[in-house]
Amino acid sequence: MFYPYIRIIPMHLTLIFGFFVRYKLIFFLALKTLADVAMHIVEHEVLRKPKTAQKGFLKK
Repeated sequence: MFYPYIRIIPMHLTLIFGFFVRYKLIFFLALKTLADVAMHIVEHEVLRKPKTAQKGFLKK
């Protein structure tokens, strides 16, 4: 339920700390890229568990 909020965090960080950063767009794009990489890792390693592990669990 909280995974989509990872994509919203860069926008809020840009609004909060953008005053201190000279190149706001580059700062935002860097944060957005990091958030997208984090979501990619979560999606492929955490959310998609192999179904063979579930079958082995049911046999026991």
